[in-house]
Amino acid sequence: MRKSHLIIFFICFFMILVGCTTSSTTPSPKKLRQEGYIVDQHGQVSNLKKMEKFFADYQNERPSSIKLVRYTIEGDPIFYTLKYNGRNITVIENATHDKFAGTKTITSNTCYGFVRQVKEESTVYMLKNCKENSANSGIIEILTVKKG
Repeated sequence: MRKSHLIIFFICFFMILVGCTTSSTTPSPKKLRQEGYIVDQHGQVSNLKKMEKFFADYQNERPSSIKLVRYTIEGDPIFYTLKYNGRNITVIENATHDKFAGTKTITSNTCYGFVRQVKEESTVYMLKNCKENSANSGIIEILTVKKG
């Protein structure tokens, strides 16, 4: 009898232990780079050529799309998908993995302009004339690449 109680105890303990173990469903930055994402880790940008190609496609009115992930100060990823159809850009922002965000949402916006602003210390890629972003004059900063 005692032996069966001990076995049941260990089975229950193991099930609780496995149930409480959290597994990360968010891929690592390395994995995301390999999957073709532009990765921005606090100013360190990987796969920048993909952003440059997307910008060139926009300028030449060629449909194109990119995937981008930017990391928060705490290290949480925010995912972006940009799709250009030859007329406008749809940007989808997925903040569901941001542990410190007030609302973990997926939002979509349509923008009618895309600019690259080259400054002395950085290059900034921005979407303009965005419908759902009137608080920021319709501008969404997508990526800042620091020089040197």
